[in-house]
Amino acid sequence: TVGANEALLCLRADVPTFSADALHFIWSYSKSQILPSFIWSTTPADLICQSIGIDASHMLRTFDHTPHEESMFGGTTGRIGSAADASRQLSLISLQCLRSVLAQSILLANVLNAVNRVVKVNNVIEQRVLDGAEPFPSGVREKIIRFCGVMSEVSVVTLRHSADHLIPVFENPDIGPFLARCRAEELR
Repeated sequence: TVGANEALLCLRADVPTFSADALHFIWSYSKSQILPSFIWSTTPADLICQSIGIDASHMLRTFDHTPHEESMFGGTTGRIGSAADASRQLSLISLQCLRSVLAQSILLANVLNAVNRVVKVNNVIEQRVLDGAEPFPSGVREKIIRFCGVMSEVSVVTLRHSADHLIPVFENPDIGPFLARCRAEELR
């Protein structure tokens, strides 16, 4: 995972990657980053070491960056250690950003998938009601059954104003689904 790669970048060079403590740290770091990823945050590596009972000074790399004054660009100027340290820090920041982008993309995809499923279910239920395979939705306590003959302008007007209460019955059953679709489009 991306979190495991971040954890590897945090480890000191002299720490064996497959030691029990290193693997415990990598697992804990990866697991601890899941929820913070959704809000563009990161749980500090030293806090994770402390929580699992490992001395951070023996496990984690110390980056040599000593800020000493504010720069005109809003950050701080200071002595940065080696180019390798700077490169490692940039890689770590890139992985943290990637982790957050992936987490939010997965969250968005799941929300859109849920909305899509709800819309599909509503469409299936609407079609089943129109086909007579399902009862009318409940929620309204009283229903009025109106025998409309071939066509009834009064029923059409009534459907526009109080369709929840009215169940029209036409001589020509083909007109019912048409009126129901018209009413459904008005509600959208």
